Amino acid sequence: MWKNVLLITVLIFIFFLEVSKSQAFVSTTLKISAEVAEQLAELGMSKGSKEVGSILHKMAAQLPDVQRVIFLEQAYVLILVKQGRLTSQQADEIIRNLSGTPGLQKTLSKMCGMNNAKASGHSFEVLAANELKKSGYEIIEIGKIFDDGIKNAVTDIDIVAKKGNTTYIFEMKNYSPTSITSNSLINFRADMQTLNFYANKNENVKSIFVISSKPMDINQDKLLKAAATSQNIELIYADAYTLPILLEALK
Repeated sequence: MWKNVLLITVLIFIFFLEVSKSQAFVSTTLKISAEVAEQLAELGMSKGSKEVGSILHKMAAQLPDVQRVIFLEQAYVLILVKQGRLTSQQADEIIRNLSGTPGLQKTLSKMCGMNNAKASGHSFEVLAANELKKSGYEIIEIGKIFDDGIKNAVTDIDIVAKKGNTTYIFEMKNYSPTSITSNSLINFRADMQTLNFYANKNENVKSIFVISSKPMDINQDKLLKAAATSQNIELIYADAYTLPILLEALK
């Protein structure tokens, strides 16, 4: 049934858009309704983020570029609120502080799928970017695609930010204290290499590796600190809200 409802919604949306265009005006406040957001939220949890994205992009296909970005960002945060993955306050702040940031829309889309761990990881990135923005950092990009020449495929830098003359690059890891294992360390070291490679290719770059929790195992903590030191990377244990405070303490 949701397919029929969504189809009707898409047709009504396109009709409204055509009328608006015929009047030489395209509204920047076109939004999905709460009912459609609810259905898309359920669709994301059952079928995945690609299904949701397909519908939203059809709805936004005829919008001018700027309005399309605004529409999609607002649609995704509303869906994420319906899924319980963002609070209304978080959603409002993300739109107010980060709207138009390269990579935001794509990262929000990844948050609305079936995989809770993946959604939580990307949420950590977006919420951290929001807190950095509130603390005076310019957010250059979220999820910047980057080929480090080390991994078998292109990778990304979770957050690229700037303050003063310094560019900060962040790798964000949302892990519980007990979930950091030897296998985790292998992946962490590879991501540290990516940060180091990017920093060496660019000027005035500071590399920050952020883990949401300190490992329960003291030996894992020691190994992480040693790996970070060897790559000239600052290792910080922080949630999204304390990250800016701990960054200032490094200066």
